[in-house]
Amino acid sequence: MPLTTEQRRRNEASIRAAMDRLLLGQLPARGGCNLKTLAREAGVARTGFYARTDPQGNQRPGPYQHLAEEFQRRLADLREAGAVSDPRELQITRDHARSAQSAVNGIAAVSAYLGRRPEPDVRVGHASGSPRGLASGQPLLAAGSMVHGVGIRAPR
Repeated sequence: MPLTTEQRRRNEASIRAAMDRLLLGQLPARGGCNLKTLAREAGVARTGFYARTDPQGNQRPGPYQHLAEEFQRRLADLREAGAVSDPRELQITRDHARSAQSAVNGIAAVSAYLGRRPEPDVRVGHASGSPRGLASGQPLLAAGSMVHGVGIRAPR
């Protein structure tokens, strides 16, 4: 059933009010700054934001497609300006920064550890600087030893 002019006008006003709230960061619980939340907050069907294709392949715009484009343009402008209205995006940005810093700290710690430790010998089972290493000629693991449940075989 097609919308009357009055219903469409009321729906557009509701969408614009919801758009302003979302772009100001007033998000509902479990909602993001996206078209799905915009439709839910305005009380309209989300399908109204998208173009439709008839059986002949002709496209016609959705009744609120112009508002969806305006919402996405305004959201992109806010993101470019550095003002993020979705707190989840802020959390993601903080988590990425924290993860990158953690990786840098981990690499530094491993590098520092490896810098204090003698380099392993290229031969399997021996390590330079070990009391039982190359000086005595004995391998670190003898044939028949178990490492993490895997037996060590003697070389053939």
